Amino acid sequence: MVLGLAIWFWVSRSALKIIAVILPTIIAWVAAKITAEYAFGAIQHMLEEIAAPGKLPMITFVFAVCGVLGGLVGSTILTFGLSFVCKEFGAFENWARVVMPGTVLGILLELSAKDDKFALHLGTLLPLFLGWQMTVAAIIGYCIVPRTGDGKLAPH
Repeated sequence: MVLGLAIWFWVSRSALKIIAVILPTIIAWVAAKITAEYAFGAIQHMLEEIAAPGKLPMITFVFAVCGVLGGLVGSTILTFGLSFVCKEFGAFENWARVVMPGTVLGILLELSAKDDKFALHLGTLLPLFLGWQMTVAAIIGYCIVPRTGDGKLAPH
């Protein structure tokens, strides 16, 4: 909804363009989830193959690794969808501004694991959703507004 409003206010009042941003956003969410789950399953399968029977070794921060992969896929799909609607996302700089933090913030998936030994594990996806969505939405908002070469807002 936030991206739809951003498109409405700063890019176009076309309902088709708003849908063209919301649809890739939903696809990016689903693809990021599937990617993280697939990575987790692949890591578990590899551990089962190399482990002694009945002893599955534990890997620290496996959710963080899976979250980074999911963040990469999700932020890339989202940016790709935005590039069809916003001419500003044709520039590599804006792609990098969204994809790099979106990838790194996937680390917050680690906080969803419930572990009483590590005080930062909260057992919820709330840190991931709040951190990822607010940061990526703010960066997209920054990138949507046209600027001149000196970083100042371009006249309309």
